[in-house]
Amino acid sequence: MVGNYNVLHFYDSNLINSSAAGFQTGFGYERSRRDTFAFVYRFNDLWYNAMPIRIRDNVMEGAYQRQIAERLLFQIGAGPEISFIQDPNLPAGTLPSNPRVSWAVDSLIRYQLRRDVSMNAGYNHFLSSGSGVFLGAITDRVFGVWIGSFLALGS
Repeated sequence: MVGNYNVLHFYDSNLINSSAAGFQTGFGYERSRRDTFAFVYRFNDLWYNAMPIRIRDNVMEGAYQRQIAERLLFQIGAGPEISFIQDPNLPAGTLPSNPRVSWAVDSLIRYQLRRDVSMNAGYNHFLSSGSGVFLGAITDRVFGVWIGSFLALGS
């Protein structure tokens, strides 16, 4: 189980400040030394400073992990994403919470150079706070990460 809290604040700007809090939990099954299956549930509550709009985001993913080689690992998770957008400014007679159904995906490939040095790359598709421009935005993120020390490679 993991919890999170985020604040995005812009100083001297007209961009939209936002905050988010949430958690993730799940369970897994190790089918073999190389294959693991999991189910993950993630909840995020997004809100915006000086605005009454709030987004409650729910993600349910089925996940798979494969140890391809001794140093190479692959993970992928995908599933539905259901968001409830609560806007008290909607006209009378409409629902105060408009559900939006989409999908989420999280993927990762990791190469372990040494015990304390690895390279990660991946792709994510999810609902974010909007990065100061939108009130909630579908985000596609590609990333690469180096974990460890460059100096440690020579020793």
